Amino acid sequence: MFTPTQRLVRLIAQGRLSNAVISTQTGFAVNTVKNWRTGMDDLGLGLPELDGLGDRELQEMVTPGRFIRKRKFEAPDFERAIREKTRRKVNYILSYEEYCNSVAPTGVPMSRTTYYRLKGEAEAAKDIELRFIYAPGEMDQFDYIGIKLKRLPKLVGPDGKPQRYEVACGVSAYSRKIYVEATPDQTQSEFFATTTRMFHFYGGVPVLQTTDNFPSVIQKPRRGSKDEVPTAAYQAFADHYEFGIIATRVRRPRDKGLVEGAVRIVQEYIMARLRDRIFFSLAELNAAIAALLAELNARPMKDHGNLSRNDLFEEDRKGLVSLPATDYEHGKWLLRVRAGRDYQVPLLGSRYSVPSQYAGDHFDAKVTRTPVHLHRQGKLVLTHLKATCPGQMIVDPADIPESHKAAIGNRLIGAKARVKIIGPQAEEIIERHYRKSRRPKQTLEAADRLLFLAKSYGNERVGAACAKAVSFGISSVVKIESMLQAGVEKFTPAVPTAPPSKRPSGNVRGRAYFEEELRKGGRPDV
Repeated sequence: MFTPTQRLVRLIAQGRLSNAVISTQTGFAVNTVKNWRTGMDDLGLGLPELDGLGDRELQEMVTPGRFIRKRKFEAPDFERAIREKTRRKVNYILSYEEYCNSVAPTGVPMSRTTYYRLKGEAEAAKDIELRFIYAPGEMDQFDYIGIKLKRLPKLVGPDGKPQRYEVACGVSAYSRKIYVEATPDQTQSEFFATTTRMFHFYGGVPVLQTTDNFPSVIQKPRRGSKDEVPTAAYQAFADHYEFGIIATRVRRPRDKGLVEGAVRIVQEYIMARLRDRIFFSLAELNAAIAALLAELNARPMKDHGNLSRNDLFEEDRKGLVSLPATDYEHGKWLLRVRAGRDYQVPLLGSRYSVPSQYAGDHFDAKVTRTPVHLHRQGKLVLTHLKATCPGQMIVDPADIPESHKAAIGNRLIGAKARVKIIGPQAEEIIERHYRKSRRPKQTLEAADRLLFLAKSYGNERVGAACAKAVSFGISSVVKIESMLQAGVEKFTPAVPTAPPSKRPSGNVRGRAYFEEELRKGGRPDV
């Protein structure tokens, strides 16, 4: 199929039609047809020379005068003008005035019409985009839906007041399969929990994840040639699931164009259908979202041969990495914490022991809700239970060298550790014995004696005898041994009852007597 310009040239070259007829056939003015005929005759151009050329090439050959500048103008910086218009909303009227001021008085500025025409050509050359082709399982993109509350379905809390919440959206790059979930906020813990549920929804982990520059996961955004710097927790999360991190450039939504398109689809197909409903919990809201999400992923897509996102995901699933055996455990990371000469690491007001050969080394600590994990050079060294109160010392006996164990064994903590197998009441007996005698050597002998009795009578009987001794305020191991010999460690003496009160004699005047006399108006006989 020929363009109007190519059709004009062919009809002129054939030489069988008049200028008026060619004008009606091509839509060009009669004078334009005349000028083209004259130009072709003057230059001796025919169909063999002009056949197969484009419009621009034909114009330059037949009418070259319009492409020759009559005067030499100063060239504007159209790239800067387009950038200022895009980023800072500077209109082209102002940019043309700035251009004229920059070239005056020595240079000659071009006319406003020429400036706008060349600016339009520069914009057309610049306004192109690259469409990526993704492999199965290569990437997913994650973002939050930035919608005002009036466009979201209402969530009412237990107090009857509206509650704020966020809507997270993810999309698999190859199949365009969408994941949507309502979350309380955009905190780090909620981000990790939502992403983990998204991985389970897809049944695997992609090679890469593209996300926006959320402060909870990106410490420094990507700018120019400098890569992003994720937070330590996000990097640990990515290492656990074995995927790479890509953060978008600042103010570059096209870096995650797939999820931006998915956000628009979710707004129109899911959130718009729920906008007039009232929900009383996030679970109820997510159940309604899940029902509409299943319909959305099952809808055929015209641009993909009427295949649905679920159909395309069957191929996408083959490229996903398998999920790890356990989900990621969120916690607070403390980097390069130094162990002291006492081979203990200070963390959040408490101290945790490490093997003595690592004294003075640096550790990366991950403090979770219950355990505390200590890593050295990227390897997990040991795990402690989290301290229940500030100032607590969590010490693993295996971390203590033999020379220190002998010294600790001669102290109160060593004596209590010896009888710990008997029970807490035995430790209480040793505590009282130490404070009463104030002689560590005698307390150690008492602990050894309790262990000897435990071998003879068993831990249960010795523990019961210690409990009875504690109730009586006894700290003597000799008396505990006597209880065991007599077999009365479980005997509970009867609680003495108070003697019955004697009845008052008849000549005792109590309160009732005086109240009665005063009521009668008489005077009590005192």
